[in-house]
Amino acid sequence: MLNKLANFAAFQLGWFACIVGAGTGHPWIGVVVVLISVAIHSTLLPRRNELVALVIFTMLLGLLSDGILLILGVVQFPDRARLITPVPLWMIFMWANFALTIPISLQWMTKRYSLAALLGFVGGPVAYYTGMKLDAVLISGTTQVSLFLIGLEWGIAMPVLMYVHNQISFNADQERAAQTATEGMAP
Repeated sequence: MLNKLANFAAFQLGWFACIVGAGTGHPWIGVVVVLISVAIHSTLLPRRNELVALVIFTMLLGLLSDGILLILGVVQFPDRARLITPVPLWMIFMWANFALTIPISLQWMTKRYSLAALLGFVGGPVAYYTGMKLDAVLISGTTQVSLFLIGLEWGIAMPVLMYVHNQISFNADQERAAQTATEGMAP
């Protein structure tokens, strides 16, 4: 239970560092905080390779899906919130920050794809709306339509991320089982 609370607290710290940093013109702050969190998590967790694979996949998914929202004009990022890429680096690292919760705080949801979709559909727009209120992101066009599209993004992303986590874990378990079987057969 303590690990789940610590993981959730680290997620909140990373989320606020990214949003407040971007909203105040210091977008690098969130990147640094999330990098430290990823380093700590990958050091403390026994399945570090699986965590790193999940983090990388999640960052790529975030880059793609937020990139689509950016191209469609659903979201924009103020100049003070930009850091290097059209989808700001801090935003990509927010996805990495979220990935850290899947094997720990959100472990209970990893096989509940419908629930993950529902929570993504509701939680995604809430997070982006909060980011808008803290000046980190601009929601373009009709706010309700844009929030609906953000809900679709996260309603799809959440179950995909749960599925990918399960596949990464399953494949790693299969490899460990094969390795154990091979070692047991050695003379």
